[in-house]
Amino acid sequence: MLALACAPARGQGAEDDMRKGDESLAAGLWEIAAFHYDRSLQDAKLEPELNARAAIGLAEAWIRAGKSAEALDLLEQSIARKHPEQPFWKGQALAASGRIADAIAQLAPLLEKPDAPHRFETATSLANLQLALGQSDAALATLAGLESSIDPAQAPELLLREVEILIDAKKIAAARKRLASVESFPEKFQARAKLLNAHLTLAENQHSVAAGLFKTLINQPQGLKLRQFHSAAVGLADALNGSDGPAAAFAFMISFIGEHPDSPQLAAFFQRIENLLPEKPLADDPILVQLAQWIGSDDSTPTGLIPTDESTCASAWPSTKPREKIVAHAIFTRALALDRNGSTAALAESRRLTNRLRAEFSDHPLANRALLMIAKRDLAAGAYDKAAHTLTILRENSSLPQERGEAAFLEAMEAYKKGETESAAKLFEQAAKELENENSNNARFNSLVALTMEEKQGASALTTIANIKDPALADDINLERAMAAKPSPEKTQSLAEFISKNPQHPRANEARIAAAHAALDQSPPDLTRAQNSLDELAKQANTVQAVPPAQLAWLKLRISSAARDLPAVIANANALLTEFPVDPVAGDAALLLGRAHFESRSYNDARLVLEKLAATSTNPSRAQAAWLLAAQSAALVQTPQSRQEALILFKKASESDSPLASVARLEMARLMIDMNQAEEAVNLLRPWFSSLPKNDPIQQTCGLLLGDAMQALSLTRPDALADALGIYHQLLANTDKKSPHFNRLQYLRGRILEQIPDKPDSPGLNEQEALRAYYSVLETSETPTEWNYFELCGFRALTLCEKAQRWPAAIACARKIASFNGPRADEAKQRAEQIRLKNMIWED
Repeated sequence: MLALACAPARGQGAEDDMRKGDESLAAGLWEIAAFHYDRSLQDAKLEPELNARAAIGLAEAWIRAGKSAEALDLLEQSIARKHPEQPFWKGQALAASGRIADAIAQLAPLLEKPDAPHRFETATSLANLQLALGQSDAALATLAGLESSIDPAQAPELLLREVEILIDAKKIAAARKRLASVESFPEKFQARAKLLNAHLTLAENQHSVAAGLFKTLINQPQGLKLRQFHSAAVGLADALNGSDGPAAAFAFMISFIGEHPDSPQLAAFFQRIENLLPEKPLADDPILVQLAQWIGSDDSTPTGLIPTDESTCASAWPSTKPREKIVAHAIFTRALALDRNGSTAALAESRRLTNRLRAEFSDHPLANRALLMIAKRDLAAGAYDKAAHTLTILRENSSLPQERGEAAFLEAMEAYKKGETESAAKLFEQAAKELENENSNNARFNSLVALTMEEKQGASALTTIANIKDPALADDINLERAMAAKPSPEKTQSLAEFISKNPQHPRANEARIAAAHAALDQSPPDLTRAQNSLDELAKQANTVQAVPPAQLAWLKLRISSAARDLPAVIANANALLTEFPVDPVAGDAALLLGRAHFESRSYNDARLVLEKLAATSTNPSRAQAAWLLAAQSAALVQTPQSRQEALILFKKASESDSPLASVARLEMARLMIDMNQAEEAVNLLRPWFSSLPKNDPIQQTCGLLLGDAMQALSLTRPDALADALGIYHQLLANTDKKSPHFNRLQYLRGRILEQIPDKPDSPGLNEQEALRAYYSVLETSETPTEWNYFELCGFRALTLCEKAQRWPAAIACARKIASFNGPRADEAKQRAEQIRLKNMIWED
C-alpha cells in the first residue's frame, strides 16, 4: 500500500529511483529520498556497485530523518559494507543513537587514512562528540590534526570552529590569537568571524564595545545563518546587562522576542529572563507582568466531535489549537517566579500554570522541568509520598540525563532522611551516573546531530455517380447521400451546393431545412446559414412546396437555442407547444423549454415542464433526460423538501441501462452527501464501485465520489477516513502517472493522511506519507496534464516543510513548483525567496 504513494510510471526502474533519491536527498527531503533508495534496493537486477550506493543513500536519509537504529542495521549488512563510505555513516548513526563512545571509536581511526571519504566531516563530527563529553582539549587536538592535510577552501571553517570551542572553554586569549587571521578569510566567512569577535569582546568584559558589535550584526545580518543572527541577539542582551543594567537588557529582549516569537534561541532568552528575576519577585514585578501578557488567556480548543479550527473531516478527532512556542517558555518562567514569591495566591497560580504547561505542551522539554518543580514544591510542603511518585515518573521517563539525575538525587535525599539507606545508595549512584560530566554539556549534546549535519545539505470523400445517365436520378441520389451523412461542415456544404444547382427541385425546400439543421448540428453551429435557410423557407409559406409550419417553428426554436438566447428559446418553445402540442417535435421542444428555464435559474418552472414531459413521453431516452434535468432542478431549489424530492427524481432517472443512468446515480450520491446523508451515499456507491471493472471509465468518478462520501461520514465515524484512503489506493493502482487523475488522487490521499492520527509508536509517520504523496506529482520532467491539483500538491508539500521548519527542503520544493512555469509559478518563486530571506539562508 505504501508503495502506491509514489507509484512509478511504466518503464521506470531502479536507476530512475536512484536519481530521484539523490535529488530528494540534495533537497533535504529525507523521507522521500529513503523511499526511492529503498525501492531501488528491491530490484534484483541492480548492479552491485549501484546496490551499495543505494544502501548508503538509504542509510544517510534514515540518519537525517532520525531513524538511526534502522540505519545501523542496514550499515551492518554486507550490501552496505562494500561501500567506502560505510565506516563514516556508521559513525554518524552511532552518534545519532546517543552511543557517543562507540561513535568516537568508529570515527577516530578514519582520520588516520588520508584517502578516507569525508575526512573534514569526520573531524568535525568527532570534535562535536568529544565536546559532548566535555573534552574540549581533545576536540581541539582533533581539529588541529587535520590542519596539515585539509583542503585550503575548508581551512577558514576549521579555524572558526576552533575559535568557537576556545570561547566555550573560556580560553579567551587563545581564541583571540586564532582569530587574528580573520581578515584573510573569503567574504562568505566574514559575518561568522565578526560574530565570534563580538562574543570574544563580551567574554573580555568589554560590554559597551561588544554591544556595539552585536548591534551592527543585527542591523546588517548579511551572511549570518538564522541561529547565528539570534545568537547575536542573545549576546546583545548579555552585553546590555553588563553595560546598561538589567532593565535595558530586559527591554531589548521584550522587543526582540515580540518581533521574533519563533526564535530558535527562545530557551536562551528565557533563561536570561529567569536570571534577571529577583530572589522573591513581587506580583507586580515588570517581568511577571510581561510574562502574563505573553501567556494570554487559557483558550485551548475543547475536544470532541464538532470543535475544530479547520473545516475538514478531521473534526471528529480531538485537537488542540496550535500555540506559539513563546507561550510555553512564558508559562514556565512565570510559574517559577510565582513559586519564589511564596504567597498562597502565587503558589496556587504557579500550580495552575505548571499543570497547564504539562497539558498543552506535553512534548515540550519544559514539561519535565515543570514536573520537577512540582516535586520540589511537594517536598517543601512535606508531601513526601506524592513527591516521590512524581520524581520516579520523571527519573524513569525523562529523555534528559540532567533531569533524570536531579530527580534521582532529590529522591535519594528523601529516602536517606527516611532511613532507607539501601534505596538511597542506589539512587545516589544513578544520579552520579546521570550527572557526571554532562551537567554543563547537556544542551550541547542535544544539539549534536544538528551541528554534525548543518553543512550537508480520412476524411471520406463522396463517390461520383459517374455511371448514372439520368441527371435527375443522380441528383436525388446525391441529395439522399448528403442528408444521410453525419453532421459536418461538408454535409452542410453538399446540401448548399444541391440547392444552388437545383433551386426549383421538388425537394429543394426539404434540402433547405435539412441544410439548416445540418448547419446547427455542426460544431460550432453556423447560425448565419441556418437563419438564411429559415428566411428563404418563410418566403414560401403559402406555396405548394411550403414546409409544414411545425417544422419551421422547430427550426426557429433550434436557432434561438444554438444562439444561447434563452428568452427567445422560452418564447419560441411555448409558441410551438401551444400551436402544435401533439406534433412529433413537441417532445423535443418541451425538453429545450425545460433546459432554458434551468439555465435561466428558474428551477421551479423547469421542474414543472420536465416532470410532465418525463411522465408522458413515449421516447425512453427523452424521458430519462427529462427525469435527470427535473431532478437537477429540484436539487437546486435549496429547500429541504425540494431536495428530498430530487432524490426520488434521480432514482427514476437512474432506472435504466443508458449512460444517463450512471450520471443520475452519481448526482444522487452527490446530493446525499450535500444533505448530510453520507451513510446512504456510501451504501449506494460502495456495491456499485465494487461491481465496476477496472477499465470502466465510470469507475474513477464513482470511486472519487465514494471517497468524498466516506470523508463526510468520518464526521461521525472517524474510521471512515481509513476506508476512503483505501479507495484512493485502489484507484491509484489503476491510474497512470501521466493521467490528470493521478494528481487529484495524491492530493486527496495526502489530505486524509494529514487528518488520521498517528499510532503511538510511529509519531509523524502519516505526515511523512502525506508529504511523499504530494511531492510525487512533482517528480516528473514533463508538463503536467492539469494544473489545479498539481500545484495544490506542490504547495501542500511546501507547507508541510515549512511547518516542520525544514527551510532548505521548503525552498527546494518551492523552486521545484516554479520550474514547471504553471499558473502559480511566480507565487512559488516569491515563497522561496521569502523563506530564504526570513531564515537567513545565504547562497554563494
